[in-house]
Amino acid sequence: MPLQNRVLAVGDLAPDFLLRDAIRGGDYTLADLTARGPLVLKFQRGTWCPSCTTEFAQVRQMQERCAGAGTRFAFVLCQKPYAAVSYFVKDPERDRYGFPVLIDSARSTAKAYGVYVPLNFESIRIARPATFINGPDRKIHWMYLGRYQRDWP
Repeated sequence: MPLQNRVLAVGDLAPDFLLRDAIRGGDYTLADLTARGPLVLKFQRGTWCPSCTTEFAQVRQMQERCAGAGTRFAFVLCQKPYAAVSYFVKDPERDRYGFPVLIDSARSTAKAYGVYVPLNFESIRIARPATFINGPDRKIHWMYLGRYQRDWP
């Protein structure tokens, strides 16, 4: 599994980012998302990936259970903005997602976190499924890097 950069590990400082939300518009930074508590940041392939879109509903339920603890969730997708927006325009559940779905079309955030895969047997220029739990201190408190498209914690 050739990764572009070293994958960030527990204890590392998470790099900041500025990404646009495909559902509601608006830009988000890491500081915005961790201002009130921990952030579960999930990297997925894109809206064209059925296993990735299935996870949106699962995370929505998880977020409802974690809301009292101040935990927030956000997805990062490595795809073009128009593709993500056109998916969510057709998704009847989109208004029920209480988390941003951030578009990393330049792949800069995926590269900064070390989860960008330029090319392997099942991917071209996308992120490996990965989950990072970032605290308000920007430290990574937990992380998981999937080996293939359906490998998530």
